[in-house]
Amino acid sequence: RAAKRQRREAGADSGAWAEADEAAATVFEQAVLELPANPAIWRFYADFLHSAPAPAPAPAAGSHARLEALYERATSAGAISTEMLLHWAGLAAAGAGGAASARAVLRRGVQLRPADARLWLRLVELVHQEGVLCGGASGGGSVQAVVDEALDAIPSGSVGPVLARLWQPVLEEHVVAALQEVGGRSVRETTHALFMRVIELGAVPDSTVCSQYLAWAVLVEGSKGAARVFHRVMELVKGGTSALVPFILEFVKIESSKPHPDLALVRQAYEAALRDAHDEDAGAIFDAYAQFEEDRGDSAKAGAIKWRAKGA
Repeated sequence: RAAKRQRREAGADSGAWAEADEAAATVFEQAVLELPANPAIWRFYADFLHSAPAPAPAPAAGSHARLEALYERATSAGAISTEMLLHWAGLAAAGAGGAASARAVLRRGVQLRPADARLWLRLVELVHQEGVLCGGASGGGSVQAVVDEALDAIPSGSVGPVLARLWQPVLEEHVVAALQEVGGRSVRETTHALFMRVIELGAVPDSTVCSQYLAWAVLVEGSKGAARVFHRVMELVKGGTSALVPFILEFVKIESSKPHPDLALVRQAYEAALRDAHDEDAGAIFDAYAQFEEDRGDSAKAGAIKWRAKGA
């Protein structure tokens, strides 16, 4: 704070800025020497270096070097935070070592903090990006292997919120292979199995993954594939869950757009959506349901649905 105040008072005087920064750096150095295990001090020091101008002739490179050196010291002291590790990985990726250096930083990070989901997520994303650029497995191994490591390391109580994001790169690889018909029918069945594995892993199925599964099935198998996915997912949630309402309505759109939709199946889907929807969403679902029956020429059913809506 003192350094920032002195910078404001110095105005455009670069010499005064440098003097203020040097004084602040001296204070930070004394602080980390006296309290080396305090992560907050290291983080504040890193924030200061990030905002402080580095000396010419290469200010950006100089700033990166100073920060990376600080992160090394914080790691050795066992006080580096997740935010610092993620920023360090970003600096490493932008440097001469590229993705390999960033991966090495993240590997150190998950060794220090094996239960940290954010570090594992970034590592999975990085390995996936490397594989895309290389046209196959990256220097970090297969994405599937890294995801399996992450699932072993992250406590089961913490993995739920990030489960779908961890699996996204693996799903993407399988979907691309299936769409390109690499491996023929077997890769399609493997992709079906993988989607179901991811959906079953969560205490509550992830609606985004379910919708992606639905879209993929339509691409490779048409409306028959959509019905297959709908039945599979609904079998898992017989008790119902509001999280799946968007997925159910996506299926309704697909099935009802067919020249000859399965009327019983569409009605089943609408009823499931109404059962699980939040009160504020029910009105729009009732309206769509009634319109569906009107479009089929069944004004009696449409009227009954509108009557139910008034009492809901």
